[in-house]
Amino acid sequence: MDGIRGTGFVNSVELSVISYATEDEEKVERALRNLMPPEFDAKVTRERLKGYYNDPITRILVKVTKRKEASRVMRQIVGLISTLDQSRLLDEIEKRTDDAGSLYLRFEKQRALSGVAVLNEFDPVRVKIKFYVPHGEETDTFIRSVLEEGFSEATASGGSSES
Repeated sequence: MDGIRGTGFVNSVELSVISYATEDEEKVERALRNLMPPEFDAKVTRERLKGYYNDPITRILVKVTKRKEASRVMRQIVGLISTLDQSRLLDEIEKRTDDAGSLYLRFEKQRALSGVAVLNEFDPVRVKIKFYVPHGEETDTFIRSVLEEGFSEATASGGSSES
């Protein structure tokens, strides 16, 4: 996917997920890691928190701030999104971006554990992709074009599934 024009405009990627006391923290981390390239060695940060009822929860976080690495992670994520969710994402692009050039995605934690990226708002693996949007370009339009190009390349290389 080296040809995606927008990959040079990826500033950073941040992935985070919450592990609840009833969950296996290592499996939850694996769900997060499954959205990144297999050979990618990311530094994982854990933040110990307390839930509403003082139950222990852990926020697991990966920040990728080197542009080349962030582009690789973005390409991996784009390649994992099914064609059905690709359409949904493009339809919802205005709701998933901000004026600062960030794209916000949420993927089902359980499916991510299996290496599948399914958009889901409940108990998700959260992904924030920060783009540098060229001067004079509309944020939504620019990010949509990057995603469309990435989806085309992923489909051509056999990366995205139909479901």
